[in-house]
Amino acid sequence: MNQIQAVVVKVGEEPQVTMLDNTLEALQEIVGGYIETLYIASDRSVAMILNEEGKLLDLKPNLDLRRDVIVGNVVIVGVDVEEGEFRSLTEEEVRDVHDYLEVTQIR
Repeated sequence: MNQIQAVVVKVGEEPQVTMLDNTLEALQEIVGGYIETLYIASDRSVAMILNEEGKLLDLKPNLDLRRDVIVGNVVIVGVDVEEGEFRSLTEEEVRDVHDYLEVTQIR
C-alpha cells in the first residue's frame, strides 16, 4: 500500500507530520466523512483535505482563512499537478505548511 507524508490538523491539537495510507478510505476516516479538496498553494501543488459536509454537521472550527472558516479535522498533502494525485509533502512544503498554520489555526 502506498503511503504519503502529510500534515494532520485535528481540531484543538497541534499539527502532526505523519505517514498515512494514500487511500480515499484513510482520508475519509481522518476528516470523518466525504472529502473536499481546497488548494492552498497558488500552483495547486499543496492541498487541504476536509470534510465536505463539515459545516452541515456543525463540526468545530479549526482554521480561520479570513474569507472562510474551515471546520473539523484536515489533512494537508502534496499534489502531483500533472497526474492530479495526492503525494507526499516535501520537507520544504512541511515547513511552509507549519508557517501557514501558525497564522490560520484556531487554538
